Amino acid sequence: MNGYSFYSLIPAVTTIVISVATHNVSLALALGIFSGVLVISGTAAAVIYEKTIHYAIATFADAERVEISLFVMLIGGLLEIMSASGAYYMLADTLARRLDDAKKSRLATWLIGVFIFFDDYANVLIAGSSMRKINIINRASIAQVGYIVDIVSEIASVAIISTWAAYEGSIMLESSLKFNLGKGSMELLIASLPYHFYTYLGIFFAFLTAYSGKWLGTRFETEGACSDGGKNGGNDGDEIDAQVRTRHFLTPILSLIAFAFGGLFASGYIRLKCKGDEAATLINILSNAPTIEVLLVSAIAATLICVYMMKKDGVLAGRSYFKIFLVGKLGMSHAALIIMLSNGLAKISADLGTGTYITSIAGGFVTAWALPAIIFFASCLITVATGFSWSSMAIMMPVAYQMAIAHAGASLIPILSGAVVSGAISGAHLVPYSDKSVMTAAACKITAVYHVKTQFLNVLCAIAASIIGYLIAGATASYLLGFAAAAAIIGAVHYLFAK
Repeated sequence: MNGYSFYSLIPAVTTIVISVATHNVSLALALGIFSGVLVISGTAAAVIYEKTIHYAIATFADAERVEISLFVMLIGGLLEIMSASGAYYMLADTLARRLDDAKKSRLATWLIGVFIFFDDYANVLIAGSSMRKINIINRASIAQVGYIVDIVSEIASVAIISTWAAYEGSIMLESSLKFNLGKGSMELLIASLPYHFYTYLGIFFAFLTAYSGKWLGTRFETEGACSDGGKNGGNDGDEIDAQVRTRHFLTPILSLIAFAFGGLFASGYIRLKCKGDEAATLINILSNAPTIEVLLVSAIAATLICVYMMKKDGVLAGRSYFKIFLVGKLGMSHAALIIMLSNGLAKISADLGTGTYITSIAGGFVTAWALPAIIFFASCLITVATGFSWSSMAIMMPVAYQMAIAHAGASLIPILSGAVVSGAISGAHLVPYSDKSVMTAAACKITAVYHVKTQFLNVLCAIAASIIGYLIAGATASYLLGFAAAAAIIGAVHYLFAK
């Protein structure tokens, strides 16, 4: 047991309490880090000052986190340019010629969400904003559209080419270093992919909802009652530049995906060949690829292509592309700050031995087969408290790795990694102050409270099914059996109780 004992929990508890009290995750993370400084420093003012500077530098000196933050902001700038031109809504007008009923428009929304797998924020903003108009025309419930958009956007967490892949891989790698597993971030990520139960079950449940139009429990309100009154910003599809065309939306997005795919495989293969001691398998190629660097270059290239096309075609004539891009970039700055601060919380929790302490306390009460379900539920609760999935992962991933090694060795790490990520995602769907709930509500122009209220029972069902799936997978060592049982529960509940 570490020397800080239960005091090692103070940073995480402080972050959770302040997040719940203020709904300001960045402030909560900053104060959580500072509370850890106080635990380490005691009452000596000079030591407090020294440690504060040390952890401030450590928080913002992580090059990979800086790159992830920059990518999120670049995507925000690109999306703002397309939004200002009305390209989202031009896409909706184009789709309207083929989508002539509510079922078709819901399924199209689901499919677009699956297609935009490289970033969950981009997914929500593009799918929600572009498909809102056509769903209203076809009298599809915007609450259902919000649910579909919110849930399906989490495909980014299991897509190898995404902002999530870079972050998840870095968290897993940091958590594994002290155990000398000898695995890269991409290898750890890929091993965890079969165990992201909630993500897969949620997407499946969203498909059933899109196909049938059925819902669990909550009666929909009228459009006026659930509207946010324009408080969340964004145009309503009426301001479309006369020169904009569907290609101004599709070409930058397709370019981003193409550059990302091509860059990852090319750079990974070149690095692998330079080493010369590993087989050129898919896992080895992707493990050696500089993921976030490739995504950064891809985002810059897609933005330049977008601006070039629009300038050439006279879109947004007389307006500054730089100013529009800057607005979108700054709009993502809060998310970028949280990404950096969660890194500081993870570092100070590691120095305090939080994972070791929790493992020592829980060791006498937890069996190895129940660990995946417990880790999933704990990760969910932390996100409910903080409102941000990534900070939950930063807190729980080191704890999960400690408990895996203590109970069953490295063989348990893949399933616990998947449980941490899935649990962190599920909690964000339960509270109206999570970043995803707020962003989804803004894209669909409904209130965040209404969005969460209407999807709550569907989300709760998926969480319960995931817990059962993890219990079965932990007991049988078969992820297929666990997932199949959970999926059968989802299907039965939807068939029997959805209205």
